[in-house]
Amino acid sequence: MKKNIYFHEKNLDTANDRYADCMDIKQKNAFAELLQRRFLFYKICLST
Repeated sequence: MKKNIYFHEKNLDTANDRYADCMDIKQKNAFAELLQRRFLFYKICLST
């Protein structure tokens, strides 16, 4: 991911907020993916 995109913003606070939002979304997606994998794992284990 290109960090320097965010620093073209005239307001640095806006750039920081945007960057934080982007990182937050990435973390949430990773967490959701982890939960989904764990759920699938349990589902497979219980079905056998």
